[in-house]
Amino acid sequence: MYCTRCGQRNEAASRFCATCGNQLDVQTATRGPAAPTSATPGSPLPGLRRTSVLLLIFLSFITVAIYYPVWFLRRRSALNGLRSRDKLNTGVFVVAIVLFSVGLLLMLMAGALEGFGEGLGRRDILAVSKGLEGFAQFLNLVAGIALLIQSFKVRRMLTEHLASLGQARPISGVATFFFQILYLQHKINQVLARSTGAGSR
Repeated sequence: MYCTRCGQRNEAASRFCATCGNQLDVQTATRGPAAPTSATPGSPLPGLRRTSVLLLIFLSFITVAIYYPVWFLRRRSALNGLRSRDKLNTGVFVVAIVLFSVGLLLMLMAGALEGFGEGLGRRDILAVSKGLEGFAQFLNLVAGIALLIQSFKVRRMLTEHLASLGQARPISGVATFFFQILYLQHKINQVLARSTGAGSR
């Protein structure tokens, strides 16, 4: 398919142009290259939308952190369309969802067994409960580390892409470490807000 903005040819399954990041129109992109246009600048982060950070906090809370990998999955195609050497793979996020879900189930089982064991005065049941709780915490830790690594990958992707557009801006590694998707979404919101403001002037 050909990009209607820059005329670059892309793979048939591509949703975004590998050269300029423009979203590809399946119906028109196969007709051949079109003359590049600069009449209206496109979004600096095509495919990404502004989302309230408070909404992310709420969704993460009610899903017991399971929304964290979902955030990546919902934005994976758009992020992979950015001008960056790094790309996101689906597998790690699916595994994280499974680990968080199993961990939650084990924690519920551990709580039930703990109450049952205390009621009967059975130390063996309490020991099983502690074991399940410890294993659940281990699964959550593994998933959390995997998502932390992916957060830094998205940070690199955004940094490289914005630098290629001449819009380089700092994206804090410390804030990425502590706040992960909350901070990344905040930076995405900032970029899109400035783009909208510049386009309206």
